[in-house]
Amino acid sequence: MSEHPLLAGLLRGDRRALARAITLVESRRAEDRGEIGLLLAQVRPHAGRALRLGITGPPGAGKSTFIETLGMVAIADGRRVAVLAIDPSSSISGGSILGDKTRMEKLAAHDSAFIRPSPAGHTTGGVAQRTQESMLLCEAAGYDLVLVETVGVGQSEAEVSGMTDLLLLLQLANTGDDLQAIKRGLMELADIVVVNKADLDPVAARRAAAQLAAGLGPRGPAVLVSALTGEGVAALWKDIEGRAIKPRSAAEAAADRTQACTDAARPFRVLGLQQVAIGGEDKQRLRHLWVELLGLTVTGHFTSKDENVDEDICALGAGPHRVEVDLMQPLDAQAKPAVHQPPLNHVGLWVDDLPRAVQWLTARGLRFAPGGIRKGAAGYDVCFIHPRAGGEFPLGGEGVLIELVQAPADIIAALAPAMGQSR
Repeated sequence: MSEHPLLAGLLRGDRRALARAITLVESRRAEDRGEIGLLLAQVRPHAGRALRLGITGPPGAGKSTFIETLGMVAIADGRRVAVLAIDPSSSISGGSILGDKTRMEKLAAHDSAFIRPSPAGHTTGGVAQRTQESMLLCEAAGYDLVLVETVGVGQSEAEVSGMTDLLLLLQLANTGDDLQAIKRGLMELADIVVVNKADLDPVAARRAAAQLAAGLGPRGPAVLVSALTGEGVAALWKDIEGRAIKPRSAAEAAADRTQACTDAARPFRVLGLQQVAIGGEDKQRLRHLWVELLGLTVTGHFTSKDENVDEDICALGAGPHRVEVDLMQPLDAQAKPAVHQPPLNHVGLWVDDLPRAVQWLTARGLRFAPGGIRKGAAGYDVCFIHPRAGGEFPLGGEGVLIELVQAPADIIAALAPAMGQSR
C-alpha cells in the first residue's frame, strides 16, 4: 500500500498539511472515499495519545474566550493545542459563519496552536460529521491537547462526551438552579462544571456554584473562573491534568474510545438482514432445496464473468422485511472467485448511509474488499467487508464475507422506526 501524500507532512506537524487533511476527510465527494480511507488507516497508529477535552455550554457562556485562555495556559505548560470549533449551520442556507478564529486571535497566532472551525451541518450531538476523524489527524500531527468546542445547542446534544476524555460544561450565573444539575442530558455527562464570567457578579457566581454543587454530588464542586481576566483558569488546568487518564499507548487509547463509542456517535445504522448468498457447484441442487422443497420464489437472475457467478435471486418474505436469498454457482469451478466455497458465501446487511458507514469503519481499522462501493446484482450500492484482517487493517469479518447494502428510502422509512431511532 502506497503512502498517502499528506502523511509525511502531517507527521512532521505541518499545519498546512493538517488543514488539507481535515479538508479531505470532510469531503463528501464519492471520488475521495478511497483516499480518505487510505489516509485514516495510515494515521491511526500515530494517534490516540492526546488528552481530549470537550467544551460545551449554552450560547453566550464564553466558550471561545475560555478556550483561548485555557489553551494559552496549557501552551505555557508545554502542551501543543489543537482546537476543533464547531459552528452551527443555517437550516435554510446550510451556511456557517466560522468565526471562532477571530475570537481567539492570540491563540490562533501561536506556533504551538492549531484552530480549525467546521460547520455542524445536519449532524446532531453538537459536533460536525467528521470531528472524530479530525481529532485523529490532530493527534497524528503531534498535538497532545485537543479541545472540541461544540455548538452549545442544549442538553440533548451529548455526542461529544463519547469522543473525549473529559467534558467541561460552561454555565453562567443566574441561568440555572440545583435542578439543572440532576436533569438528564449534559449536566449528567459533564465531568467538570465551570461557572464562567465570575468577575461580572461574584456573589451571583458563588450562589450559582453552590446550587449546582448540590446536584453534582461527587463530581462537584462547580468551578468559578473568569476567562476574560484569567482568574481561576490556571487552577482549573491543574485540576484537569489531575483528573486526566494516565498516559496510554495508542492501542490502549483506541480500545478505551472504542468502548466509549455509542450508537449516537456511529453515523449509520444497520437496519436488518438484506440477503443470504449460498454457493454450490450445481445450482440445480440448490434450486431443488430452496425453491421446490422450501418454497422460495425465484425473482431474477444474475450472471457475471468478472465475478465468476451464475445466480438465481430468490425472495423470502415480503415488503420491507423481504430477505433476498441468492443461489450461486461458479461459471468456472477452477477459477476465482470461488463462489461455491464456502457454501455460505456471504450475508448482506441493510445500512441507511453506506458511504458514511464505509468511511467510519475504515477509519477504525476494518478491512474492505477491493472494488469499493459499486452496484450490486439487485441494483443497490454495495461494499464488502473482507473476511480477514490484513496489512494496515487489524479487523475483518472474522471469516465471514459481509455485504453492506445501501437501503432505499422506503426500506429506511419502514425499518428505522422499529429500532427506536431517527436520523
